[in-house]
Amino acid sequence: MPPSASWRPDKDLRPDHFHERVDGAAPALIALGCRRLLYFRLESPPADLEVLVFATADGAGEALSRDAGDARSPGLPGDEAWANEQCVFFRRGDVYVRLIGDDRGHARAIRAEAERVDRAMAQGELPR
Repeated sequence: MPPSASWRPDKDLRPDHFHERVDGAAPALIALGCRRLLYFRLESPPADLEVLVFATADGAGEALSRDAGDARSPGLPGDEAWANEQCVFFRRGDVYVRLIGDDRGHARAIRAEAERVDRAMAQGELPR
């Protein structure tokens, strides 16, 4: 978990390099207006964090809907969100965040991490 002042992605990808991270989903993300993908590897809890920046909030919302369907989970960060025992997906404006734990044993910690990411976004600490 990086301190809030030093959010440095492990990968900072533009659309022509999305394939390095999203295996086959690059064309769909690009069609929705995704213009940047930031990837972070978190150690506590062990998880992958993807911050996808879109041209519009509608594009980010559509990406969330493609991953989560119409279901939404109350009490989570962002303008809209969905979670299960292993992951939290949320949208805040034109940014879509996917936080996926390595296993199902860290649901509470994954949710707390999602809240921390949302705060960092609100404070402008995450690169866009």
